[in-house]
Amino acid sequence: MMAVVCPGALAGDRLLPVLPCLAPLLPEGGLRRGSVVEVAGSTSLALALAAAASDAGSWCPAVAVGRPALHPEAAVELGMCLERFPLVAARPGSGPGGWPWVVAALLDAVDVVVAWPPTLLRPGDAHRLVAR
Repeated sequence: MMAVVCPGALAGDRLLPVLPCLAPLLPEGGLRRGSVVEVAGSTSLALALAAAASDAGSWCPAVAVGRPALHPEAAVELGMCLERFPLVAARPGSGPGGWPWVVAALLDAVDVVVAWPPTLLRPGDAHRLVAR
């Protein structure tokens, strides 16, 4: 699982907020736009990383192949604003509607993407997404 932060339009506003308890864990105390933060094994931590940005007005969709395996109530308990937290189901594969395609489209449109990569993600697709 990974939380991906995409580039923003405002150059002066480069950091997205995180919960105060998580700020000391990040080099700049927030999520730098354009960075990738990998969270292995903890859905709660990935959602917590995005919660303050969501509360501050950022859209933070969750993307997985099929239906993301999480409960919206859990996201709310961590501080996520449900109005800006759509659950997006992607298809397997790399074509239109496939996970890399959906994530790329979201990276161009929103501040934070919480994504569960498919088991068989092609290395080229992963490199292209990280380079965005």
